[in-house]
Amino acid sequence: MRIPIEEDGITAYLNATSQGLNISKDSLTFKKILSKSLDTSNTEQFYYEVSIVVSTSDRFENKDNLPIYSEAIKTPGKSITRKERPIIVGFGPAGMFAALELLESGFQPLIFERGKR
Repeated sequence: MRIPIEEDGITAYLNATSQGLNISKDSLTFKKILSKSLDTSNTEQFYYEVSIVVSTSDRFENKDNLPIYSEAIKTPGKSITRKERPIIVGFGPAGMFAALELLESGFQPLIFERGKR
């Protein structure tokens, strides 16, 4: 949905969704923002392109075959005990991401950061 940047907020999202689905705003519950980007193609008015997750009543008929959102459940990785540990050099954005991925996979990385001289 497209929301003018001046009207950005949960209320505007629910209003646009209720109009798009042709149902009452009271039967919607906001759950999550999936994506949000700024559309600057019109120099007179900037918009946010927003994709959200809402829950509806059980009586809602999905006539447009809109996708039903289901969140994947991540199971924590098994703790791996090894002599060797992965080494990450630098703790910038890439180092942080690598450390998080390794931790979620059950590894215990060693992180080296030079810091200030």
